[in-house]
Amino acid sequence: GPRSSRNWELKVNEKVIRKALAVALSGKWKSHCVVWLKEFTLGAPKTKQFVGMLRQARSKVDALAHVVWGEKDRQDLLFLSAGTSNPALIRASRNVPGIKAVSAHDLAVEDAVGYKVIIATPEVIPTLMRRCSVKKDNVKVQSSNIK
Repeated sequence: GPRSSRNWELKVNEKVIRKALAVALSGKWKSHCVVWLKEFTLGAPKTKQFVGMLRQARSKVDALAHVVWGEKDRQDLLFLSAGTSNPALIRASRNVPGIKAVSAHDLAVEDAVGYKVIIATPEVIPTLMRRCSVKKDNVKVQSSNIK
């Protein structure tokens, strides 16, 4: 019989999601909106320490000069971390509006497109490469004996 609630979700193929993530990240790279930091580690999950490190990075990196955080409806900074390597960073950034910290494994296309600047460390590169590469199916090619 009829159901009371409808499911409006659309299934998107995995290859399409991988391609969309690759296009989004390369678009950010071409527009100089990806900032690579050698390291960004926090000793304790303190928001005050996190904001202090952001101010320090803003003074040294030109791409961060126009980034505003602390305003409620803005999406300016996206931090990519390698797996669960830095849970203190994720906890410290939760209280700052306009900033989101995710692991490279959990990065969504909407996040890559929606935030103005992406800040990452070099440890995320293998994970991003793995997430954006197209998996090739094991398809056997049959050779025909037509002469």
